[in-house]
Amino acid sequence: MRFTTSYIAEDGKSACIDSSGFIAHGAKVYVIVRCHNNAGQSATASSDGVVLTSVPPSIEHAYVTVVIEPVTQYAPRNHYQYSPDKLHIAWGGFVDPSGIQYYEYMVEGPDFTSAWQEVSWTGEHTATLTDLQLVPGATYIVSVRSVNFLGMQSDSVSTEVNIALQGRPSANRHLQLSWEEQGKMLINWEGAFGSLNADLYYEVSVGLVEGGSKAGLWYETKQTNMTVSSLDQTKEYHITVNAIDSAGMYITIKGHV
Repeated sequence: MRFTTSYIAEDGKSACIDSSGFIAHGAKVYVIVRCHNNAGQSATASSDGVVLTSVPPSIEHAYVTVVIEPVTQYAPRNHYQYSPDKLHIAWGGFVDPSGIQYYEYMVEGPDFTSAWQEVSWTGEHTATLTDLQLVPGATYIVSVRSVNFLGMQSDSVSTEVNIALQGRPSANRHLQLSWEEQGKMLINWEGAFGSLNADLYYEVSVGLVEGGSKAGLWYETKQTNMTVSSLDQTKEYHITVNAIDSAGMYITIKGHV
């Protein structure tokens, strides 16, 4: 599509083109100037193009996550992390035809609300926020937005992070182990574990040597008891139960029967 000049300034060095209703958001426009002399000769120059932007960056496919580093061999769950001093965030999916100039973040929660701050961005869509002093046991909202080269801000996308209370679960008593019937063992640990952090889950192993490595029976559950079948009741079995909280901290109780 070509447009003709609707107005040329008196100095002959600038012009105005009315493109209302013709050029869509995100279109790239090139300007060509042709100069003619009195001898009928002409010369032409062209710009390298400019992208027209009329709306902020899109967040249709945008996301932000808190990348949580495990403190044990168990990966954190349910947006929990153990460290209250820093957050490692990753984001992506912001789109603007003119390009994204920079990103901003905000952290909101108990005793801590930051203003929008520009991310120290080196081209990777990750950043580490340090010296935060977040409150253990609290939930925080982390938001990211983008700013295009015209200074237009996108809407924000958000995620949450739960700061775990310090300390691992506690062990309050021994396992209760019994044979219900031939070849069927009942393992009960109700009330055996305590935790300041909610949502304990359990990893149970049953084996012929301590640690369960020989029998190869491993279970994960949120229940506080279980029955294991098809065992040889003439042999001694070693049972290990790990109680794991959402931050990945755990404690172990062992028994044998």
